[in-house]
Parts: sequence; C-alpha cells; structure tokens
Amino acid sequence: MGSLAMEGDNHDQPLQVVMFPSLAFGHIFPFVHLSNALAANGVKVTFLTLPSIVPKIRLALDPNIPILNYKLPHIDGLPSDVDTTASCSEGLVELLRQATHATWPQITKILAKLSPQVVVFDFVQGWVPEVVELSVGLSS
Repeated sequence: MGSLAMEGDNHDQPLQVVMFPSLAFGHIFPFVHLSNALAANGVKVTFLTLPSIVPKIRLALDPNIPILNYKLPHIDGLPSDVDTTASCSEGLVELLRQATHATWPQITKILAKLSPQVVVFDFVQGWVPEVVELSVGLSS
C-alpha cells in the first residue's frame, strides 16, 4: 500500500484521503477497514471503485464515506463482466491489470476535482505516484 501526501497541508481542515484499492477483494476489504478507521477519527475519506463493486462493499463501509466510481475501459480479450480478480481466470489477471492502468485519465480527473491531501493506493498500481504527482501536485 502506498500513499502520496501534499506539502503544506492545511491543519484547519480535516485531512482528506482518497482510497484507491486494486481490484482484488483481498485488497479491497483492508482498504474498507482502513477507510472506516480513518473516518472514525475525523478524516474525510472518499473511496474509489467500480460501480459493480459498490453493492459488495457498501454495507461494510461507513455510510458517511462517499464512493466515487470509475469504469474499466475496453481491453481486447477481457470480458465486460470481469471486475475483480475473483471474477477472472489466472490468464485474465494481466488484462484486468492493463484495464486498471488505462483508468489513469479518469482517476486523474477525479483526484483533480477532489484535491485530496493523501491518496492511498495499492502496490499493483505503480503508475499512480507518477500520474498523481504530475497531474494533481501530490508528491511521495
């Protein structure tokens, strides 16, 4: 799990954190639990995920935590109903990773709009630090 924090954080406002887990439930639910713990301590948390995952996590996630959606782009060979590693064969995991990587324009727009002070992301999303640092001004 990685995170990026903005320099010169404003201590008068609650810390704003965006959670961006990879598409594996073994990763998603720890992000849900961390989100709940942060929110319980006054941190403003926003959770990023696919629309199809929302019903699977909504009851576990603090109801005050907003969920923002992004969509996987079409990747040749990746069935449209594949949304997590649980719903794909081992051979499709690489295509799911490629689809997730291709979401960077959407994620960049979401982050630019939210202007969080911290982005928590999964290690498999190694592209996040570079894209966020260049596009949103967060640094590692």
